[in-house]
Amino acid sequence: MQRAYKAATKASIDELEALEGRIQERMDNGEDPSDTILWMRQRIIDNIEELGRNLKKFSIEGATITADGQLQSAILANDATAGLVETAAGKKPAGVTLGTSWTNLPDEQLQAFVGFAGDGSPLAILFDSIPQVTTDAMQMALVQGISLGEGPRTVARRVRRAADIGRYRAETIARTEMIRSAREAQRQLYTQNPAVQGYRRQATQDSRVCLACLALSGTLHATDEIMPSHPNCRCVLIPVTMSWAEITGDSSIPDTRPPVATPERILAGLSESDKLAIMGASRYALYAEGLPLSDMVTVVPNADWGPTTRVQPLKELEGYEPDLTTYL
Repeated sequence: MQRAYKAATKASIDELEALEGRIQERMDNGEDPSDTILWMRQRIIDNIEELGRNLKKFSIEGATITADGQLQSAILANDATAGLVETAAGKKPAGVTLGTSWTNLPDEQLQAFVGFAGDGSPLAILFDSIPQVTTDAMQMALVQGISLGEGPRTVARRVRRAADIGRYRAETIARTEMIRSAREAQRQLYTQNPAVQGYRRQATQDSRVCLACLALSGTLHATDEIMPSHPNCRCVLIPVTMSWAEITGDSSIPDTRPPVATPERILAGLSESDKLAIMGASRYALYAEGLPLSDMVTVVPNADWGPTTRVQPLKELEGYEPDLTTYL
């Protein structure tokens, strides 16, 4: 996907690189660059308009690539979920058999995850927004740079950064929707497995975890409930199962189900600097003063991504008067 996007933007970026060199050369020679800057501006605008047309082709390709990834993600989840469910039940006793195979989703159900975004709309709708967003950002960067009297190299850097907006958005869409398809395949399998009583959200247990995911880690959900998420969310759905004693009817089997990855358990494995980086000074102070992490997040509807987690703005937190002296 990155190669496709770069191919679509290459003409504009190459032209910009060539023009900035010519303009800088004139400026170094003490020549008035005003006419050249105007010429440069018009040439780049022309290229930006052409970029928009090229990116429309890319958006179609991006949606196709992502849809293929969605199917592969769902298939992988389909194949791996049986093992995950058994692991969630704890260490399997030697010699124990379940007598029946775990449920797998038929091909037609796997296909249902393909080509759609988190809110149920066609995936292509998200990609269709990329060309206009990108060209608008590049034109704005160009106009702002020139109006501020910035040199040609600075203006060029502005435009190049703006061109990356579309690439970042495309990568976010692809990554988010592939992960979502895997989750949804798992969730469907959970609903069909009598040993699964629900699922828990589990955040990634590292210093890059976002505050919303951290705060909601360990929360219990019914199998028919879609987990609220956000773009680039890395949370996984851990099945809540009966113990092996309950599954087999043998009460002598010990309960070895893994512990729940609660926010407190995750934070216990992180340094103070990591915690501060995740929460920010103000929220970390509130947390230290007793405000639960769950009060710092909420779930809101989103037209693109479906139910979306959001970190509450500080001004919306009740009793927001943290003492920051310890953390600054």
